[in-house]
Amino acid sequence: MAYGTIKADTFIYDSSGDQTLSLANLVQSTGATFTGNIVLNAQTDVRFADADSSNYVGFQAPSSVTSNLLYTLPGADGNAGEQLTTDGSGTLSWSAAVNVAAASLTGNTLASGVTASSLTSVGTLGATTFNGDVTFTGASSNGLWDKSANAFVANLTGDVTGDLTGNVTGNCSGTAATVTGATQSNITAVGTLAGLTSSSHVTLNSASELRLADSDSSNYLAFKAPGTVTSNITYTYPAADGTSGYVLSTDGSGALSWVDRSFSLSTDRTFTGTQKFDGTTAKLAARFKNTAEVCATTSTAATGTINYDTTNQSVRYSKSNATANFVLNFRASSGTSLNTILANDESLTVAFMAQQGGTAYYCTSVQIDGTTSQVTTEWQGGSAPSSGNANSIDVYTFTIIKTASATFTVLAAQTQFA
Repeated sequence: MAYGTIKADTFIYDSSGDQTLSLANLVQSTGATFTGNIVLNAQTDVRFADADSSNYVGFQAPSSVTSNLLYTLPGADGNAGEQLTTDGSGTLSWSAAVNVAAASLTGNTLASGVTASSLTSVGTLGATTFNGDVTFTGASSNGLWDKSANAFVANLTGDVTGDLTGNVTGNCSGTAATVTGATQSNITAVGTLAGLTSSSHVTLNSASELRLADSDSSNYLAFKAPGTVTSNITYTYPAADGTSGYVLSTDGSGALSWVDRSFSLSTDRTFTGTQKFDGTTAKLAARFKNTAEVCATTSTAATGTINYDTTNQSVRYSKSNATANFVLNFRASSGTSLNTILANDESLTVAFMAQQGGTAYYCTSVQIDGTTSQVTTEWQGGSAPSSGNANSIDVYTFTIIKTASATFTVLAAQTQFA
């Protein structure tokens, strides 16, 4: 055993022999200064004892180091809460604290033993499988993926990029470029959209309006369904715009088309419907400088029952000599009764001209809609004709007055023209 001062560059502890060198005997109680490297072999520790040397904290190398590695400490202390960070080459520096979970996590499974409370962020995830519920916690609301429900069951705030398949229950706000996929029957409001394209029907329930705002959105015009619709109806618009002044007209089955509904008195027009001119207490309903009536001329001689269709003619002329006495039956047409087209207290005046030869024949009866029942005929002069006028044209005029339903008074006259 040696005592005194030993001067050396390096102390090497060799346990193979029977000699023991205790550094504790060499270190002065006031401290020691080393000007060279300190090497601790065989994974031995650097130990820092507590105040009464009852316990310590220590550092040691891993069991295997493939190549020498030197850590260089920072030159100054960091700010409170900062952590030592390596640059990958052994140089350490103080940097802001970053939870390990915030770094990019790759692979299929998170490290075992990592609790949900310790994961404040997960950075960028690759393909990741979650086998349980996942709660996304934000500043003011949470999003919860419920495994058993196979759905998000709590508020989800923020942008959703990509496909969202399934129902969304609750309010949706923000900006969405396109909504596709399943029917959107559960979307009750969509906020303000920059544009909307739908490949299916758009339904506005409860008589809601389709509003088209003006350029500054201060006012709008709107379309809405009536309060009650007894059966569904779809209006189909024309494939092209109409001529200026044309209006939309329906075919009665929902197909709309552009038609000309303009009216000009200087243009020839044909009316197939009833035109009503009421006038006022100070104005006549109509004034005509002249007018023309259609005279239906036929070569068929007057004989038997003659059907007089009042919707086709107001004057009828049988040019061939009458061959027998005849009955005149007034009707609207073959399929429509005169009772149908005339309202109560309306009248109609018509004329029938019968060509007569050497033997004259005459009208023996007047019918309305195939019957004389409830038809009262009053002849000019007080009596009905009993003969015709030979070699003449007998002109019969009839003013037919509807006094009640299927009830008529006829004012009749026979006049000879020769």
